[in-house]
Amino acid sequence: MKTFLAIIFSFTSLILASQDNPFYLSVTPQYGVMARHRTSMRYIIRENAQVLEISLSRKVSGNKIWHAVHKNPYLGGGFYLADLGNPEIMGKAIAVYGFIKKPIFERKKISISYQVSTGVSYLTTPFDAKENYLNHAIGSSLNVYFFLGYDFRHKLTERFYLNHGIGFTHYSNGAWSKPNLGFNVIGLYTGVFYKLQNIEEKTIQTEIPEFNKSNEWDIYSSVGINEFSDGETRKYFVSSSSIDYLRHRSFKRKIGLGLDFFYSEALDNLNTSENEPKKIDRLRIGLHVSYEVVFGDAVFFANLGYYIHNQYPMYGGDLYDKVGLKWFVYKRLYAGLALKTHFAKAEFIEWGIGIGF
Repeated sequence: MKTFLAIIFSFTSLILASQDNPFYLSVTPQYGVMARHRTSMRYIIRENAQVLEISLSRKVSGNKIWHAVHKNPYLGGGFYLADLGNPEIMGKAIAVYGFIKKPIFERKKISISYQVSTGVSYLTTPFDAKENYLNHAIGSSLNVYFFLGYDFRHKLTERFYLNHGIGFTHYSNGAWSKPNLGFNVIGLYTGVFYKLQNIEEKTIQTEIPEFNKSNEWDIYSSVGINEFSDGETRKYFVSSSSIDYLRHRSFKRKIGLGLDFFYSEALDNLNTSENEPKKIDRLRIGLHVSYEVVFGDAVFFANLGYYIHNQYPMYGGDLYDKVGLKWFVYKRLYAGLALKTHFAKAEFIEWGIGIGF
């Protein structure tokens, strides 16, 4: 979790870099529908979610190539507070996050953008076998926060804007503490976007040079912790290692193929023989395709994989996926944070390091 917080802090601190653009304060109420994505969720969701978000952001200066290829996005950080509609069982959610808002269409008075946010959330009433056993959604107070939204912004005055949009919010702990069905909120929002300084934005129009396509190799290793079943308190060690061959197709995109090695102590629970489980059976090997989007030192990636060796195919099936973030800290050395799942059912959150060459 410390690595996760460091990545979020570093990402958000980019907005504090020396540049001439003003800061914007956004205050956004949101009204959301709690998704009933599992049968057990139907019995604990009573009312819709009510949310308040406060964020601070700044448009990048435009002096880097990645600024230009992504249409000079906004970077920022925010605070999130939500009443999840059932105070006794589901409680409230509090989150802090960093985000990037990328323009899709932008004119002098109107703009359409999408926003990706990620951070840490705190849930006030998680599952507890004695005190809150009806909460079948989340077994921990500390969770990952994720948001994806699309919005329309309209300029009212030189400093005031109205912001309208639709978004998807997700909280989960990556099976760190089960149950881990997670909460999903689909919401509509309207808020105020206010320029804190009465100065004009000064965005440098960086010329995008011709890109020379290139190939690279990437080696990555990570560790994590998970639980196997609901109500269990034992933690199991998990790890993964991978090697990828990536084709750098443009300044903002990479595609590739890779080989994964996964090791999970939790797989011992699937042993049905009378003998002790073999450690070699904890190993799973897979092949994956990858897609990466580059934002300077930050890289968002998504992998879709297929197990070519799996002693226990009943555990998640043959397909797996992984989404995450790489943050390059020194030349080609990076820290990584990712979530591995089987069709949206989380297996573990991993913290890792890697190098590209």
